Amino acid sequence: MGGALGSGLASVLFERGGWPLLADVALSFPLLALVHFVAVGRSHARVNR
Repeated sequence: MGGALGSGLASVLFERGGWPLLADVALSFPLLALVHFVAVGRSHARVNR
């Protein structure tokens, strides 16, 4: 299910903006995860030790 949704989203993004838009959106997910880890993940990991 997730693969089909990702393919559908990628197709729409590629039609609208080509590879640059697709790459920007793909890059945003790991960056968002990094920001979340820095903001929330470290303090949460210390509490559970």
